[in-house]
Amino acid sequence: MLVTACGSGGADTDRTDAAQTQSQCAGLAKPEMVWIAGGTFLLGDEAALPEEGPAREVTVDGFWISNTEVTNAQFAQFVAETGYKTEAELPPPALPNSPPEMQQPGSAVFHRPSVDNSNWWRWKVGANWRRPTGADSDIKGRDNDPVVHVTYNDARAYAEWAGGTLPSEEQWEYAARAAQATMPEPVTPDGSATANYYQGVFPFQDSGDDGFLSRAPVGCFAPNAYGL
Repeated sequence: MLVTACGSGGADTDRTDAAQTQSQCAGLAKPEMVWIAGGTFLLGDEAALPEEGPAREVTVDGFWISNTEVTNAQFAQFVAETGYKTEAELPPPALPNSPPEMQQPGSAVFHRPSVDNSNWWRWKVGANWRRPTGADSDIKGRDNDPVVHVTYNDARAYAEWAGGTLPSEEQWEYAARAAQATMPEPVTPDGSATANYYQGVFPFQDSGDDGFLSRAPVGCFAPNAYGL
């Protein structure tokens, strides 16, 4: 989740130990807002997935955007000041013939597929932003991790409390590309990862080549040309 403003100026509990050591990056303790000057760019891509195209020229006005994802610490402050309950913490909508576990508060958690269960997203009772992989987990010591298990409504409520809005698709892509051509994967010319994402044979094995076998704290990778 990122936040924008106007102005003028899933977790994986089944991953392997392929990466023997986890990066010790603690992340940015104090994320900030960055001004992005407006401009014209090519939105979308002529890709295999129909929702990514067709590419089209779009112009955006200047806007502010947070330089990292919203962190657990930031979201915790919002909850402490407002008493807000995320949708994962509330009874889910009634769905006909849904299994018993999906009639209890929870969320979808990533797992490697198995012979017995080919799904890599599975409903986990008790999973929410405070307990990313289920009721027996917590976020102690992970203040700078990006908050997870928030819905669009949760994100919008946070953004409004923070005095901003959620970025539009056009704003987000413009900021993320930072005037650079699209790339198949976020890597440097020598192949080093420039972001926290799944390496290996998805969804069966994450090699952890980016230094993490789970979510990285925000700010552990070099910023793009816009400082994000």
